[in-house]
Amino acid sequence: MNNFKIMIFMMLALLSQNLLAQTEVKKPSEVFEMYFGTFVKNDDDALSKLNDYLKPTVEGENAYQVDFKIVSREMMKESTDNFLSAFSKTTADACRKEAEDYFTAMMENFKNGKLSVKDVKIVQNEYIEDQKIA
Repeated sequence: MNNFKIMIFMMLALLSQNLLAQTEVKKPSEVFEMYFGTFVKNDDDALSKLNDYLKPTVEGENAYQVDFKIVSREMMKESTDNFLSAFSKTTADACRKEAEDYFTAMMENFKNGKLSVKDVKIVQNEYIEDQKIA
């Protein structure tokens, strides 16, 4: 009888551990909206929500630490420089302001983009056997 009580206690302890370990699981469209808001719209609130959602997978740390002002500035400079590298130095220098304006407008269009998830497919995870991903 004593062994039976110990077995029941152990089973309840393991079961309660599994219940306590469960975290909120969001729909794939909600998770994609967080990534879209973070990396396309550069929204700090979306980044915060995404980090909060991913904390259990990265041992309580922030998964992404991004300063959008610095990243945007660097991306604008690289995009402009890459575009202007196809032209002669004189032409590139003369057109730099217009190229920067063009890439600024293009990035603003991305930031103002809308998202609509029309379909979610569940497929086999090619890296882990017997696991499906959305």
